[in-house]
Amino acid sequence: MDIINFDGQLVTDSRDVTEMFGRPHDKVICDIRNIPEQLGDTKIGESYFIESTYTNSQNK
Repeated sequence: MDIINFDGQLVTDSRDVTEMFGRPHDKVICDIRNIPEQLGDTKIGESYFIESTYTNSQNK
């Protein structure tokens, strides 16, 4: 797993989390998006998750 320093915060990529837990990426993303709702705190997403984009091997 790669740990990246992003503006002073140590972060990792959801694709690394996917590999670590052996789950499909779309399921991991869904879980990440649901965490604030499950915890009853809508601001937690702003504090713990940084949304980004990437291009996969199929150029998508």
